[in-house]
Amino acid sequence: MKPDEAMTLYEYAWWARDRLLTAADGISDEEFGRDNGFTYSSLRGILVHAMDAEASWCSRFLREEVKRPPGDGELLSVAALRERWALEETRLRRFLADVTEVALTDDFVFQRRNGQEIRTPLWVLLTHVVNHGTQHRSEAAEALTMVGRSPGSLDFTTYVWE
Repeated sequence: MKPDEAMTLYEYAWWARDRLLTAADGISDEEFGRDNGFTYSSLRGILVHAMDAEASWCSRFLREEVKRPPGDGELLSVAALRERWALEETRLRRFLADVTEVALTDDFVFQRRNGQEIRTPLWVLLTHVVNHGTQHRSEAAEALTMVGRSPGSLDFTTYVWE
């Protein structure tokens, strides 16, 4: 993987995220947080989890303390989540702008929450973050479609061809 390829994957992920948030615009805060039977209990839960995972990995990449996930009383609206995610995107963009081809192949060493040390190439972790987000964007797209707010195609080729 080359730095520009990594950036393309993240640009795609943010494009797909923005399609979801646009589809969710105008949804009431109550509906945003309503239990829908998915693993993270609501559209809000799914999207907050995806944002938090991205932010947590960015903190690891930047060698910062990983903050606790947003609680039930935080990010209660689409607008609040969009604002917070934009801040997290800015942090991750700064990190990605400095990533070199050598850094991508070098081992990145970090500790899991249980204290276990992990050593793996950075490109593996960067790919994991995008792939993890894909799963949850799919769940959010299904949740939105179920309430008549389909975001349309989130396919990578749709992104590239647009």
